[in-house]
Amino acid sequence: MNAGQLDAVLAAARRGARENFGVDVEFTEPEVQSLSALLGRVTSRDSSRWNDLSYDFKGGKGDRARLVKGYAAALRSDENSSTT
Repeated sequence: MNAGQLDAVLAAARRGARENFGVDVEFTEPEVQSLSALLGRVTSRDSSRWNDLSYDFKGGKGDRARLVKGYAAALRSDENSSTT
């Protein structure tokens, strides 16, 4: 994503937060992170655990029940942590 695209996404997020939640959101300048440095910190144990959590939408492979349960828990958590 280039700088202009990122600016557009952040502007849309600010507008959405203001229009939907009545809050003003500010973002700091983005930091450039090396993808290879981030991925270099992943251990084989991490990778193995993540494989168990992934779901292949096109192929329909993975634990769909766990996926749905995880999304439901995350949505409930977001509802409980929101403030206005």
